[in-house]
Amino acid sequence: MRVFEGGQPGYAILVFDREMESPSLSLAVRSMQVAQGAYLGPSGAFEREPHYFNAVRVAAPKGGFGYQVGPDVVNHLMEDDQIEVSAEDVGLVETGYWANATPLMTSGRAATLTLLAGARSPPLVSQPAARGADETPKPEPKPPTGQAAPQKADEIKIDDQTLEREAEAKAEQKDGREAAPRERWRWYAAGGLALILAAAAGGLTLSRDLRCSILVRDCPPPAIPKLDPAHQPVEPEDKEAARQAQECDSSETAAGLVCDEDMACFEPYRRRFPQGPARAELEGLANKAAAACAAESQAFLRARQCAAAAAACVAPTCYVDYTQKFANGVHAQQARDDLNQARIRCENLTPSPDSDHLRRSGPPPLKDGEYLAIASESAACGMTRQRAIHVSVCSGRIRWVHEGRLSAGMPPVTMQWEGAMDGAGTVVASVGGNAQLVANGRVTETERAIQMQYPGCGEAISLTITRELSSGCAGR
Repeated sequence: MRVFEGGQPGYAILVFDREMESPSLSLAVRSMQVAQGAYLGPSGAFEREPHYFNAVRVAAPKGGFGYQVGPDVVNHLMEDDQIEVSAEDVGLVETGYWANATPLMTSGRAATLTLLAGARSPPLVSQPAARGADETPKPEPKPPTGQAAPQKADEIKIDDQTLEREAEAKAEQKDGREAAPRERWRWYAAGGLALILAAAAGGLTLSRDLRCSILVRDCPPPAIPKLDPAHQPVEPEDKEAARQAQECDSSETAAGLVCDEDMACFEPYRRRFPQGPARAELEGLANKAAAACAAESQAFLRARQCAAAAAACVAPTCYVDYTQKFANGVHAQQARDDLNQARIRCENLTPSPDSDHLRRSGPPPLKDGEYLAIASESAACGMTRQRAIHVSVCSGRIRWVHEGRLSAGMPPVTMQWEGAMDGAGTVVASVGGNAQLVANGRVTETERAIQMQYPGCGEAISLTITRELSSGCAGR
């Protein structure tokens, strides 16, 4: 384990060579040189039982896997202390030397102790050896008058005084020549503090900074440190990949490209994270896209089957439902090609022989003009009653518009009917010459009923002319 500075006082980055993907760790920190390997506690004291601090995943300065700790750890460890870091949830136990970390300066002794250089401290008093069954325990000597009785080994507690003595001993072991100057400095500081306290007791006014640093009073609230952007927690790669897959799904669905979603959006995540935590959610989105793709293919197949059975001039109505729902679908270009070919065939059609025969048979008994008609309903064929249908009669030709179904299961579409009348008023009409969309009837002054036939519909739909709206051919 390596220790790097965290970009600002009070923060440090622990870098492990072991690969870990967890966004955070619960770490216990054990000092191997303070108090015989005690654990750092929540308030800076060392304890026998481990306490776990939260460490967040950050970018490691020089490779490896970095986790950042804050002042609750940095402010209470000594430079060059050998530490052991453990995390039970991931089975981590690694050791290293505490260095490169600057504590966050706060008031009180704890902040001062963090700056002391460290070496191996003297061990705590060990437990006394077990006595034999026949050995009589010796009475403990009484302390001299005015002194407190020494603590037993099992009653020793780790406190600030213990830490201070150990820190002083470590400094003396590191360089014996520094002990005397440090001791003199402590006496000078103690004398200065006594003078300041006496001056304050005598009524002198101390500045706010002196009251805070000496008397630990009137201190401003500590500023909340801001993390360096370079050391912000790193989002796990699988979470980022899942977010990208979801955004891709949204954009492809909005564009109508549902059949492309699986390979474009979800397959990259499957290859990188076969057992990723977002796999189930993404598979649900993939199944939804697959169902939408199947629905598009079925709509296109129905349109093609309808167009194959219809005349060229009727084919465009077969693709109305598909083009409205899947304008950018995977089969959209094929649909446009089919419609273009149908239009070319429709333009090349010649009038039917039956129509020519009807036009030559003499003038019809119904005069030219605009008429109003009503079409009957048919529950079996899925058609409702339609009113205000305009019928045009001109020079033996008859036209009207009616909404009907081209095949079962398709929504109604608007169709243009056109035919001819003979001298007896007999009407023969169709939709674009389609053999399955034909109408027959008689239109005279007394008979005005035409029967329309639709594919898959077992009964005829009756069109009845009710009254005349205007006379003469429209547009003349």
